[in-house]
Amino acid sequence: MTADKPLVDFLIPQFQDPRIIRAIRSITHHPEADRFRVILLDGGRDTNLQAAVAAELRGQDVHRIAPDKGIYDALNTGLDLATAPWIGWIGSDDLLASTFSAHHLAEAPGSTAFVAFTTLFFNDADGAVLRVYRPSESRLLRTNGFHLPHFSTFIRTEVARTIRFDIHQRNFADQLYMHELEAAHDGHVVDAVSTLMCAGGISNSSSSTILRTNREVERAIATRIGSIRSKFYVGLKLLYKVGQTVPAKLKPATIAAYRAHVREDEPVS
Repeated sequence: MTADKPLVDFLIPQFQDPRIIRAIRSITHHPEADRFRVILLDGGRDTNLQAAVAAELRGQDVHRIAPDKGIYDALNTGLDLATAPWIGWIGSDDLLASTFSAHHLAEAPGSTAFVAFTTLFFNDADGAVLRVYRPSESRLLRTNGFHLPHFSTFIRTEVARTIRFDIHQRNFADQLYMHELEAAHDGHVVDAVSTLMCAGGISNSSSSTILRTNREVERAIATRIGSIRSKFYVGLKLLYKVGQTVPAKLKPATIAAYRAHVREDEPVS
């Protein structure tokens, strides 16, 4: 696989977040970097940061600077720009795991529309591992609450483009996107970490915000699967996430390796 024919296009939306530098480096300095292309969807106005970003990108990478209506509007634009066989995505405050291997994608059968990996959540202050989110191997459970992780699911580009993020659904547009993906396509789960996700965010800023967001998820999902099933969906989703808060699911040596990975990629000041 040569640099001018990447296997994966990584879509990265960002808005004036200096941590975008380490996110880019986790891809461009990755052991398999020549198989990846960065498509940076930059909605910011910080010219100094934009210059720093430009210095990190390679010739095959794309830096699109334009106003957008938020993360999911930017990702919709990224879907249109992607040309590699597979699409991946990480947030501006996240990292591609150094141990991620694209061979899971390169060797996937043609009938496989997506491949979902495990997400590891870390504390940005000290790199501590907080929890693990491994998608269920059961398609039935995934479509009823154990939803696919947005930033750890890789989708064939030709499939990904058939679905759009609903920008009016705010923080849970990703869940609706993944639900629609699962409803129409087959994929599989890989027992490996692809993404280190920075814990926190607006949707998890407080207990009241979490409850409000999940009520909104329930109403949105109800239009697709009915009100009774949507309540079950949200309840199961919350139980599944709570049940995956213990990082003991990973071996201590693996946890130490990921902590080191985070420390080596400090955000720029």
